[in-house]
Amino acid sequence: MSRSYYMQHMLLQYGRQLTTARRLARHRQAMRLAGADDPPALPAETRRRIMVERVTGEIVENLLLSGSDSPIVLEVQRRLNEELGENFIFRYPPGELDICIFRPMSGGEPKEVLGEEKAHIMERLWSVAREIVDATML
Repeated sequence: MSRSYYMQHMLLQYGRQLTTARRLARHRQAMRLAGADDPPALPAETRRRIMVERVTGEIVENLLLSGSDSPIVLEVQRRLNEELGENFIFRYPPGELDICIFRPMSGGEPKEVLGEEKAHIMERLWSVAREIVDATML
């Protein structure tokens, strides 16, 4: 097969993709004009609650574990440590999908917290983070 055949085939495929893209753009525009793309309006309190949950999730799942020195993260850590009476360590070990909580041991390796105690700590972590985010969010 010649080089010009491949070039023609490539241009043909590209033309088909452009045609499909134009059709999709016209369809989206028609849907937008018909009002189908407009999400139903949510009450302000519902939108705020959703945003608080998203920010709380971001703090719990990312910032807290990365050791961020954000004032909100530091406040969450302080209040949680104060409430539980210990300074827990939160980590995602390599290859693990679930967060691990460790209790520092004097003079030794940290010990992993498991079971109901882990569930309780996670519930308190989420609750404290949500309270702080809710109080600081405009």
